[in-house]
Amino acid sequence: MFAQTLSVGTWINLHKALVIPIVLAMMLAYGNWSVEAFVYLALHGTYSLLWLVKQTLYPDRKFEEQQPLWIGFLYVFVPLAGYFLAPFLLISRHLVLAPAYIALVLFIYIAGIFLHYVSDAQKYFTLQARKGLITDGLFARTRNPNYLGENLIYLAARYPEFAAYKARTGMLLPRL
Repeated sequence: MFAQTLSVGTWINLHKALVIPIVLAMMLAYGNWSVEAFVYLALHGTYSLLWLVKQTLYPDRKFEEQQPLWIGFLYVFVPLAGYFLAPFLLISRHLVLAPAYIALVLFIYIAGIFLHYVSDAQKYFTLQARKGLITDGLFARTRNPNYLGENLIYLAARYPEFAAYKARTGMLLPRL
């Protein structure tokens, strides 16, 4: 029999597990085997695989909450599908990026991966040893190095039309 609930983490992990096949399916559907498409596949695919390893070795306890299937699907899995907009635009439009732009993307992404996963590991293992506020290591200079890292990761996925899009939309709240 099927479970009536799944953890938030299970929905997130399912999304991450689908990244490589979905991006490859987009590349196949649009006949786009460009360097740009493969760079995106490598970046987001690596991020997703590292996420699954992280959740296995040092899981984030905040994702253990159980949700009814319909809530998990509608409020966790479906919103995460928005992350497929960047590869869709890149791949479907056959965007060609300048080598300097690709180098910048790689730099930002690698810095983000480092901050995200190293700080998550520090948080997990520090809290195993002692409870309380973490104020050393990566947390000595910023309260949220993991979120900074994740923001850098997704900043690296921007596409050329992002500046115009950013100008007409709000970061979190809708711009009216």
